[in-house]
Formats: sequence, C-alpha cells, structure tokens
Amino acid sequence: MSKWYTYDKESKKALLILMERAKRPIFVKAGKMLHLSLDTFSMILRNSYSLLAVLKSTY
Repeated sequence: MSKWYTYDKESKKALLILMERAKRPIFVKAGKMLHLSLDTFSMILRNSYSLLAVLKSTY
C-alpha cells in the first residue's frame, strides 16, 4: 500500500530483491542432512532432555 514507485533507485532494488526472495521458502538445515522443522526440533529437545534426566539420575 506504499507508493513504491516514488522510492529512490536503491530502495526499489532492495524491495525487488526482497520480493524475489520471498517467493522461495526458507529451510533450516541440520548438518546439511535434514530440514529442521518445529516438530523435529521439539522432538530433538524432548529426547535430549530425557537422556539428560536418565544420565543425571544414575549419578
């Protein structure tokens, strides 16, 4: 809703780059092997906490 056509040349270029980049989804990769989704991240945290709790209870 802004008047982008009145922006200076640098701002127009930055806006164009932003719009082109927004066309592709952003993925977080873990170890260049898998896409790290929120579900995967929470599963890793849950398993890590469980392992930590078991290790702590044995000592």
